[in-house]
Amino acid sequence: MPFTAPRDHIHARQCRLISPLVPWMPKATRPPDLPEFERPPVNEMYLSAQFEPLADFRAAHQGLFWERLRPEFPHIEEHPPLGHELEVFGVRQSVGSNIRLELVQRPSMARYWYIKQDGRHLIQLQNDRFIHNWRKTTEEDSYPRYEIIIESFFREFERLEEFLKVEKLGEIVVDQCEVSYINHIVAGAGWETHADAPAVFSFLRKPRSRDPLPEAENEQCILRFVLRSADGEPIGRLTATLTPAFRVTDERGLFVFQLTARGRALSEGKEGVRRFFDIGRAAIVNGFAALTTANMQKIWGRI
Repeated sequence: MPFTAPRDHIHARQCRLISPLVPWMPKATRPPDLPEFERPPVNEMYLSAQFEPLADFRAAHQGLFWERLRPEFPHIEEHPPLGHELEVFGVRQSVGSNIRLELVQRPSMARYWYIKQDGRHLIQLQNDRFIHNWRKTTEEDSYPRYEIIIESFFREFERLEEFLKVEKLGEIVVDQCEVSYINHIVAGAGWETHADAPAVFSFLRKPRSRDPLPEAENEQCILRFVLRSADGEPIGRLTATLTPAFRVTDERGLFVFQLTARGRALSEGKEGVRRFFDIGRAAIVNGFAALTTANMQKIWGRI
């Protein structure tokens, strides 16, 4: 499922982000040809910028930065750090999970979550990554749309840039961008049991009467697609992960269908990060439409 970008945008493998806290690009607008759903099954969505580790960034700085955010993000949690990952091309990659051993001179710093009062929006920060999440906290919550979340991401990201500048902690050099949508597709509308996965996902099929095996009890799989520029250069990957699960509140069956676009910024500066976010989001939405069935898309209110 290739996705093309203008060739003149594909020239930077790293992106140095230094800018004052001033408006620097127009507000995001939705492309008119992108599939749209009135009731998308999005349970969580995040934007992430990974950067070269800030050598002088310590746990104390996490607390100092939180003080700046605390009026809007009054809650804080501590979590294990995420690994530093890069999409690479031209070398053999393991199909399964990778195990990496590193020699470090000091323990990895924790990843902190700064959470808004309603719990729906949160920021994650460690010394090499900044993430802005939206997540559902009640069944009545509706996805606020990419155009709103990306503006929030850059508004808070610029606050981090300013903090690093004041504290003389170095410059952010982005080496990978990431967009991810986590969908919870709950049983009862279009399907009933996990064996009904082919009714939800267009890349699966029910077995034929002459097939030697009965229908699968459930399906779990990972699909990967290379995202390419107009001249065929790989710029990232789209990964779709399908996992059967049960909702904690009522044990109702659901499919967790996560689509993640990961790759490099497409030019220097925050605009290059934003361009990859836009391309990644488009690849995810188009991929979601290509990998799910027309009947389910009617249920989600495809426009």
